[in-house]
Amino acid sequence: MKPLHGQIVSLLKSIHLRAPEPGRRAQMQFAAGKRSPGFLSGLYLSWWRGEGAKYAVDSTTLLLLKSDKALAGCDFSTAKGVVWDTLQERCIDASLFDGDDVVFARKATLFDCLVTSVPDAAQRLCAAMQDGVRALLGRRCLVHVVPRLKCESFGVSEVEIHVVARDDAVAWSRVNADGFSCGGWTPNNPILNGRQDNVFAPHTAFDTVLVAANVGTLNSIRQESTLRLQTLLAVIFAVASDRAPYPYLKSGGTPSTFGVLFPHSSCQDRSCLQSGVPVILPYYISDVALDAEGIATVKAWYANLWAQQPDRRTRAERSAHFLNLGMNSKGTESFVNCYIALDALLGQRGSVEASILAGLAKLQLDPKQVEKAKWLFELRNELVHGGSRFVEEWPRYPAYVRHFDGDPMIDVLKIAQTALLRAPSML
Repeated sequence: MKPLHGQIVSLLKSIHLRAPEPGRRAQMQFAAGKRSPGFLSGLYLSWWRGEGAKYAVDSTTLLLLKSDKALAGCDFSTAKGVVWDTLQERCIDASLFDGDDVVFARKATLFDCLVTSVPDAAQRLCAAMQDGVRALLGRRCLVHVVPRLKCESFGVSEVEIHVVARDDAVAWSRVNADGFSCGGWTPNNPILNGRQDNVFAPHTAFDTVLVAANVGTLNSIRQESTLRLQTLLAVIFAVASDRAPYPYLKSGGTPSTFGVLFPHSSCQDRSCLQSGVPVILPYYISDVALDAEGIATVKAWYANLWAQQPDRRTRAERSAHFLNLGMNSKGTESFVNCYIALDALLGQRGSVEASILAGLAKLQLDPKQVEKAKWLFELRNELVHGGSRFVEEWPRYPAYVRHFDGDPMIDVLKIAQTALLRAPSML
């Protein structure tokens, strides 16, 4: 028997149809049978999870996602829901279970109610679970708007992202040309066809629209697309910062958390859905400007990174993720995230400090920057291990400011940004 089938059998054995102990409340109550809009079977059942149910359902879910490459786009939470839904729908299937045994709890567990062979039941339930996951997969794009980012429209093919200037109707038309059904929504008229409300309109000012396409479930597309946009904005901000005459300062303006998921024409579910996005670009006092040369630098960063081995690409993407978190947080949290970005990019287990400093030297940061990183590693340890509660409480803070005539917060961000930009072409 395949491992997945074995875990399905274990799960059936861990589902109790009556309370294992007197007075124990049911953990699951549901309408049994196939569900369709506006119709329920009328059979409401109660189940109790046995001691091994959590392990069994988690193992079943993990193996289910690995059973077919086509299911890889499904997130764990959604797949776990499919596992439970399948059992609740099929538990009164007369070809699998004795319906009277299930409904009237004449047997102790769902496994005891089987009317077919164990291998047959496991195989058929597995196939139903796989079909359930496939039905939820589709191609969609996440649309997110950001303020203060000023640039011409461009695309990053490696991660299927369009960066669209708000007034660029031609660039927006390419999103529709890619097969996405946006319901008449445009950056300058963010209202769906047939609606009179502003439900799908951003509630904050914005200058640029980011569009990230992906295949998966609603949850996995939302999560993966957000991660890709965080990486992109970390790179864009690093490029813009490298060219700016002064550091960017955050304003009191409200950052954007607006997001909407639009379906592809190939998607079974053609609904447009709101999708909140965490803050991934602060509202800065001045525009984050990216000229044609800056756009070329961003595109070259991705091209060089995609020429690297997968493990190196993963490290750079995770570094960019933590750099983005550092951009969007403040104080101790910001500092620690920026140093984690360095660790993710260059660190080696057992010799974190030495590997980071060696990596910075390999990336040809000037010796003063490498010396700063050495001091800042000590500050990182102080903050992580509770020696200091905030940056300015670090005992060596006054000495750092005097020695480098700098600010640890600004310096760690600058070092992390420089390392990230150089890594794809120099490591």
